[in-house]
Amino acid sequence: MYRGRFAPSPTGPLHAGSLVAALASWLDARAHGGQWLVRVEDVDAPRSVPGATERILEQLQQCGLAPDAPPVLQSQREALYQAALDNLVHRNLAYPCCCSRKDIALALLRQGESRPRHGELVYPGTCARAIASPGVGVHGRIAWRFRSHDGEVKRATEPMEYAQAATDLVASVPTIWVDRRLGPQQQNVSHDVGDFVLKRADGCFTYQLAVVVDDAAQGITHVVRGEDLADNTARQMLLQRALDLPTPRFLHTPLVMGPHGEKLSKQNGAKAIVTASSAAALAALMEAAQVLGLPATQQTDLSSALAQWVAAWRCSYALTPSRYGAASRYTTCPDSLQPAVGVSSKDPSQSMILNIPEVSRVTDVKPFMRTIKSFVKRAGRTTAAQAKAFEALGPQFLLPYQQNAIDLVAAFARPESAKQETDGASPVVLEIGFGMGEATAHIAQVLPDTHFLCCEVHEPGVGALLKRIGENNLTNIRICAHDAVEVIDHMLPSESLDGVHIFFPDPWHKTKHNKRRLIQSPLVAKLAHRLKWGGYLHCATDWQPYAEQILEVLTAEPLLRNCALRSHPALAGYAPKPHYRPLTKFENRGIRLGHGVWDVVFERG
Repeated sequence: MYRGRFAPSPTGPLHAGSLVAALASWLDARAHGGQWLVRVEDVDAPRSVPGATERILEQLQQCGLAPDAPPVLQSQREALYQAALDNLVHRNLAYPCCCSRKDIALALLRQGESRPRHGELVYPGTCARAIASPGVGVHGRIAWRFRSHDGEVKRATEPMEYAQAATDLVASVPTIWVDRRLGPQQQNVSHDVGDFVLKRADGCFTYQLAVVVDDAAQGITHVVRGEDLADNTARQMLLQRALDLPTPRFLHTPLVMGPHGEKLSKQNGAKAIVTASSAAALAALMEAAQVLGLPATQQTDLSSALAQWVAAWRCSYALTPSRYGAASRYTTCPDSLQPAVGVSSKDPSQSMILNIPEVSRVTDVKPFMRTIKSFVKRAGRTTAAQAKAFEALGPQFLLPYQQNAIDLVAAFARPESAKQETDGASPVVLEIGFGMGEATAHIAQVLPDTHFLCCEVHEPGVGALLKRIGENNLTNIRICAHDAVEVIDHMLPSESLDGVHIFFPDPWHKTKHNKRRLIQSPLVAKLAHRLKWGGYLHCATDWQPYAEQILEVLTAEPLLRNCALRSHPALAGYAPKPHYRPLTKFENRGIRLGHGVWDVVFERG
């Protein structure tokens, strides 16, 4: 039987972002004839706010989202978490750790890791190597970590009979799964996170351990939650394998973004939703449904509106015939129930990568979100300087994602200038994936009369570019912290761009992942139609097989022609590096190592 859940943290009442997750999980359960449970994740006692649990449960009831069983509290289940931790400790899959954050940072510095990957402190395994010495560590408080490093498991000496099993569980290779909305995902936990904490030094069990234990204890088959939690999935899958627990299916929903492009949350002042009346509750639900891409409703009562959205959700996310019900009856939908945005294809073969049984595959119904992403959105910690840049410069330079065409003249209008007509005459270049913004800021300085609309999903990268904007007094950049493909689909009309820059996109070098490359014929066709006549598309990569694919794909697009064939015939279709593109630190390092870089420049004509 299908069983889903909503698991809020009682750090305050529900806000617009948490209502999206609640509604999505409730709809998924109802669309599949399953049960919907509520679990209050109050295991982190210092962050829990008195009265928040009661208020959240009241808000859910007022929105018509009633659980099928009494809610459970994590604070009453700590014996289960301790039993799971004892199991891992006994099998040498967890170990005590005395390291503070300062200790970790110093250890990484000694290893030459001056900047943590993606802003995270990747644990270097200090206490894992010292586990044989019972007196190691002098801080007095002990945390417990999960052993994810293959090498550390091989060094474990007791109990010996578990050594091989432990080795089979570690994250020495990427953990791969298929998200029902985001498509194929992967993360190398050992490399990207390190040995993660299961129980903190203050005695609180962590989210990673508690959620895995609770999902298994409650028989959860499907997890529907916000996209900001997708980065936790690989860690939870490793724990499920280590504890011999089932892994549910995952679907991560879109996020509600704040005014500065950051995720809306209680920490940045998200206001509680108003649910005091049925009309107010319905208004809040309608906003949540819009975020989920569900059709607008003309219903005026909660139950009728929810019933309409259940039918629409079923059209998008019906599962194949299985023990969850004959959902395949809904492979076609009335026009009134069709989702509001995007269409793409699923790749059923991805289920074979994970050995997912047939009953868990997604059918070829039309989903409302693109499934195969060209990127893996990783969590990252913004620095204090980046956060300051968000606050000071975000209102001016961050553009919110919208599902209708943007007015580029208004978007780049300068507040201090009344010369909007002059601003509107400037060429507009779209940049897709600017990383930390080093090249983007340089190009904006070199081409001050060109406007740059830049898309990036990595929040620290957005903060870094905002910081560079302030440091260099740049006024010709605007940032949309959203998936560029959706920006192209919904915000950019035909013949609106003078250029497109795509520098060093992820090459996805493994053959089975080539489908995730950004430069594919459908995207190139969209970009070609959005270029003005004479507009250009400039791609650069340091991965030769990808360069060859880019050249082939762009050559096949009838609206584009290769600028380099006549001007530089000796380069076999590739272009010399244009003057505006700088040699970044990344590229200089590659050159020193003997790596090549290939520029491909085509124009519409």
